[in-house]
Amino acid sequence: MIIGVDIPDEIINSILLRGMESPYSYWAKFENKRISPDSSLLKCNIVEIETGDLKKISTGSIYNGLRLMATKKPAQFARIIEGTFDGETGDILIQMSVFGAIKYE
Repeated sequence: MIIGVDIPDEIINSILLRGMESPYSYWAKFENKRISPDSSLLKCNIVEIETGDLKKISTGSIYNGLRLMATKKPAQFARIIEGTFDGETGDILIQMSVFGAIKYE
C-alpha cells in the first residue's frame, strides 16, 4: 500500500535548518543556503568535511530523502508527521537526501 503525505515546504525547511544548526551535522559544512526559485524549498551545497566532496540538497534529493526515511527510519519520519522533529531528525533527512543512507552516526 502506498500512502501519500503532504508535508508543507515550511516544515521541511525548518527540519533542514535544525539539522544544519545541530551538533549531529558535525560531518558537514553548509554553503550557499537559499530558497529555490522553482519551489519554496531550501537548497544548499554541502561539503563533506572528511572527504571534501561537494553534495547538493535539491527538491529531488529531499523527496528521495523523505521516502527513504519513511522506510528506513520510520520512527524519525513519524516525528516529522507529529511535529516533534529536532536536529537529529534534520541530520537524518540531510544524510538520506545526499547519501541515500546514514553515513555518519
